[in-house]
Amino acid sequence: MKKCLSALLTLLLVASALSFGGLTAFAQANGDFEYKVLSEEDKTCEITGYTGSAEVLDIPAQLDGYTVTSIGIIVFQCRNDLKRVTIPQGVTSIGNNAFFACNNLTEVTIPEGVTSIGTEAFSNCSLTEVNIPQSVTSIGIRTFASCNDLTKFDVDSRNTVYSSKDGVLFNKAQTELLQYPLGKSNASYAIPDNVTSIGNDAFGGCDNLTAVTIPEGVTSIGNYAFEGCDNLTTVTIPGSVTSIGSHAFYNTGYYNTASNWVDGVLYLDNCLLDVDFDEISNAYSILSGTRVIANYTFVDCDSLTAVTIPESVTNIGADTFWSCDNLTTVTISEGVRSIGKWAFMDSTSLTTVTIPRSTTSIGEGAFAYCDSLTTVTISEGVRSIGEWAFMDCDSLTTVTIPRNVTSIGDNAFYKSGLTTIYGYSGSCAESYAKENGFAFIALAELHDTKSGITVAATAVDTFPENAELAVSVVDTANDRITYDISLQAGGKAIRPNGNVTVKIPVPEKMDGANVKVYRQEADGTLTDMHAIFQDGYAVFTTDHFSRYILEGEAAKTPSTPTDPAKPTDPTQPTQPTDPANPQPGQNGTTQAPANNAHTDIPKTGSASNALAGTCAFMLAIAAVGALGLKKAYRKKQAQA
Repeated sequence: MKKCLSALLTLLLVASALSFGGLTAFAQANGDFEYKVLSEEDKTCEITGYTGSAEVLDIPAQLDGYTVTSIGIIVFQCRNDLKRVTIPQGVTSIGNNAFFACNNLTEVTIPEGVTSIGTEAFSNCSLTEVNIPQSVTSIGIRTFASCNDLTKFDVDSRNTVYSSKDGVLFNKAQTELLQYPLGKSNASYAIPDNVTSIGNDAFGGCDNLTAVTIPEGVTSIGNYAFEGCDNLTTVTIPGSVTSIGSHAFYNTGYYNTASNWVDGVLYLDNCLLDVDFDEISNAYSILSGTRVIANYTFVDCDSLTAVTIPESVTNIGADTFWSCDNLTTVTISEGVRSIGKWAFMDSTSLTTVTIPRSTTSIGEGAFAYCDSLTTVTISEGVRSIGEWAFMDCDSLTTVTIPRNVTSIGDNAFYKSGLTTIYGYSGSCAESYAKENGFAFIALAELHDTKSGITVAATAVDTFPENAELAVSVVDTANDRITYDISLQAGGKAIRPNGNVTVKIPVPEKMDGANVKVYRQEADGTLTDMHAIFQDGYAVFTTDHFSRYILEGEAAKTPSTPTDPAKPTDPTQPTQPTDPANPQPGQNGTTQAPANNAHTDIPKTGSASNALAGTCAFMLAIAAVGALGLKKAYRKKQAQA
């Protein structure tokens, strides 16, 4: 199957080269070799074909007076006659799939001067050892994959990009494990403690391993990282891991053990790794406590109609729910901080989405081609909206973008039904609307100069006409500040029409990451507002005003204030307060929730090259197309 995927990738690369790279000269022949001239001035050429049948091949350094500097794509692919190859001095690049599936190739000499070795250049060969010279700065995807006899990588110590340790290939700093040699006989392997990332296919097909120790500190596990490790039954995913690639543990010993599956879903150490589509139907709630959902897990899961993502999940990975055609309802709980690239793309039945306050970024293409999407609620925690995020959402006509959004990617709403953007004057939303031809309607904001508190409307009619903000400080005892906040018109307290966003400045003496805001209810109980900390403010949403307590210690629950004065909201009933016996609030209890600390998302560039964007988009489509082939293959295997 991997060979089929490789062939598809090769076709894409060839098409890309023909479309965008062009050929500088027609192919010419010299003996068993075909070549094309790269530069007449420099007298350089690239080998583009080979018709010989040698077992031991010394590739010529020159052809017809032209120095060979490049070995082109698929030149020696599937040449089972080759056993040993020497690449001459002068060659700087080895193309994609150049020696792919040369099943009897056991030895290759890569000279000093080679800087790049392409994707799958030596995949499916019988190499036993690979020496990487100092000059190599680029090694492609799966370059030495499925080399089952490979026991050792040896990287020149002077190489500035790559290194080796115990025969394993790493980046120079040895923070990323790139490839474990499949021919190593060890039954167990402990990944070094300084590794933070396990690369794509890093252990793929390593049949000898039965146990792998992944250290605390690793944050990402790449696509197919352990795929096909048939005997790997013991592995622990540490709590530091936040991202797991597609099919990272597919067809491992752990994967193939039926008792590890729960109702058609494979979990490991609170990570959701894979799904059996035949076992999933209608609504599914991901288990509480799940930390990570592996990328691509639910792609094309047409039986899924609703999904609940618990607060324990911090990131929704790339392409996780791509093309779930019957998915109508998604519940994203508070706690999710980012929605990955293409996460819900082409889920054509999805109608409404609420992005929680904990979420800071909506990834590239996250909801693209969701044709039925009519309502998107973007909460005030969001800082960036990626390119193509809502592209071709035909039914989406209006959207409200909070002030905190500082970056909106190119084509974020391209070819959608969007006509009007609601936002705040001077915001990124206003600039984006004007630059892209959308109508912009400004929402009202009220500001109290003395306290620095701002209250922002979430809809056009949120504030009645002539509404004013009134703020007074009631208490500044110890590590908290109590504010009496009210909305007034004509000297009378009124309520907003719907939700408002409140921003309270956090004093420097308080730890912003751990600050809490509580609302004192009419009966004296306290409701946690689940405020988030952004740019020096505690930010939360409410639908009515009262007394609000800003507290700097997250670890303790505040006692009920000693001043039992009634809150100012005239619509709320008042009762005497018993400080010694606080009762549950109408929207929760006094129990403090998990810490809400957020990382600012860097602002993306405002302009991009249209051709580059199109190419990137097409490559993403192609990648998922390849993944679809793999899913179909998996189903076929299961039915066999």
